[in-house]
Amino acid sequence: MKTSHHIPYFTKDYTYEGNIAAAGDFSFHFNHDKTVLSGEYGLSMTIDQTFSDTLLLRNISKIPDSLSLYSYADWSGVDYCYQNECVDINGDGIIISAPEFVEGAIQNDTLWAKYTSAKNKMNEFAKTLGFALNDDINGYQKEEEYPD
Repeated sequence: MKTSHHIPYFTKDYTYEGNIAAAGDFSFHFNHDKTVLSGEYGLSMTIDQTFSDTLLLRNISKIPDSLSLYSYADWSGVDYCYQNECVDINGDGIIISAPEFVEGAIQNDTLWAKYTSAKNKMNEFAKTLGFALNDDINGYQKEEEYPD
């Protein structure tokens, strides 16, 4: 049963699969061991290890690839001007002397709140597990992000 619907990590989408599993059991004894309540619990998570934490957070927060996280100045269409003499570098017939300001996800309160919430949850998981979900494993982690 290798279908992306039932088992998505068997498809090309998971080029470097990772799995984290934890389990345990418990027993509660009552009335001098006349009543014993027992149970088991477990947690298993499969993830794509090729994603950095930033890519995971973008996917969790549903920030499209076309939208940058942060705002920036796009200088790609700016033509060269010096002492009121301009050269149309890209040859489109339009002289652009200033960069275009591109708003990022940080400007969208709803998207940024989702991103921040997901980041805080991942930080809590990292504190609980003792390592970040992906960045520690792949070597992207910065030490100051997850202090002891």
